[in-house]
Amino acid sequence: MLLVEHLAALVVLTLVVGWLLILNTYYHQQVLPLQQYAIAQQMAIAALKSGDRGLTSMVFVDQKGTIRMKTTEVEVILNDKTYLFKAPASIQHD
Repeated sequence: MLLVEHLAALVVLTLVVGWLLILNTYYHQQVLPLQQYAIAQQMAIAALKSGDRGLTSMVFVDQKGTIRMKTTEVEVILNDKTYLFKAPASIQHD
């Protein structure tokens, strides 16, 4: 009887560890990329509002990124990944 209880406890522990591994994988594959995109988007918005042109560095939510303002788009480099956002027509310059 004691052996059955120990085996049941091991099965439950294995299920919990498996569930945590699934959650961790989901977080890294689904949530983290969306979070990085949202941070890059907020950096682009802040750069557009500041009005600075050219190359700028910014720290946002403990993430350091580089923003390059171009004629029609804003390029954000965050964690070695580049995000491009189209600048609104009202602030595009020649």
